[in-house]
Amino acid sequence: MKITNAYVESYRWEKPRVVTSGRGRGTQKYLYNNLSLVYIETDQGITGVGAGLRTPNFESFKELLINEDPLCIEKIWQKLYATRDGKKYIGTLSAIDIALWDLKAKVAGMPLYKLLGGVRTRLECYVAGGYYAPDKTILDLQHEMELYLSWNAKAVKMKVGGMSPQEDAKRVHAVREVIGPDVKLLVDANCAWKLNEATEFAKRVEEDMLYWFEEPLDALDFDGFKKLSRNTWIPLAAGESLQGLFEESQLMGTGAVSFIQPDAGLCGGVSQVMKIGNVAEANHIWIAPHGLQQVHVHLNCAMNNAAITEFYSPTFDKLAYDAYKYPVLINEDGTVSPPENPGASFDINREVLAPYRIS
Repeated sequence: MKITNAYVESYRWEKPRVVTSGRGRGTQKYLYNNLSLVYIETDQGITGVGAGLRTPNFESFKELLINEDPLCIEKIWQKLYATRDGKKYIGTLSAIDIALWDLKAKVAGMPLYKLLGGVRTRLECYVAGGYYAPDKTILDLQHEMELYLSWNAKAVKMKVGGMSPQEDAKRVHAVREVIGPDVKLLVDANCAWKLNEATEFAKRVEEDMLYWFEEPLDALDFDGFKKLSRNTWIPLAAGESLQGLFEESQLMGTGAVSFIQPDAGLCGGVSQVMKIGNVAEANHIWIAPHGLQQVHVHLNCAMNNAAITEFYSPTFDKLAYDAYKYPVLINEDGTVSPPENPGASFDINREVLAPYRIS
């Protein structure tokens, strides 16, 4: 089997409402959803599909793909990464790698999670939400969390870092009050705080029994993570902003994080996430990949040390669900399951996305 062609389709659509995270004191606005799909065609008529937010410099990678055997994924990954732009454009490499794994699973005639090992068919999820928004009150935040509980969600996540540690602690107290003691509560600061702020916040919310405190500090502040972990019992989670096995391993080597969160769309694709998962298991660390739920539900169900899956609900962006032929949906018991069709679940409904294609 040989690769005969590779190309990208890019889409962009406006989000139904403006929300912000904690990064940059709540100034980072999520106005649009961007989706870049990488297609890899073969001489046997099988096409792999991968996804990422953006795919810059794709044409230079494309030249290196033609005539390669798409089933030799590690060989191709190393070939692309070894180029001058391999690390600089690792998001593009990530989407290519996902497409190759999608293709390989289609050749095997099985969903990706089975090809990778198939540890389980469902895993508990947390509903990602709790963003800041104009005029959003604490009562609005509580109502949002109650909606997620109505879906039988057993875990919910909210943003912090966009306000002072004191103000955000009040928001956390309010959410814990409404969800009760048995639902897992996760908070995500998106790297917004300095060490003293993150430490103060952690002390204020220890009574709320948080499942984890995500990205409290700058992604590369490994020393800060070590210091923070010594000053709170709340488990720390991080890794979504890091690139590849080396950086993720550096973070795990600090002993500061209980959960590592690589993003297949940012850190080098399926190949790197599975390697990171192996290192994490060897160091008794849970893995919980960030974002890209279409592919991460497969990876989570293939890794023994996967803790929980991130789930963005259709209420957050319905088009992101209508776009896929096999969208990941929450089960009645609050878990999610990987689609059973062959591949990594990135096949789209073209008629739905057609109005939003930009290249």
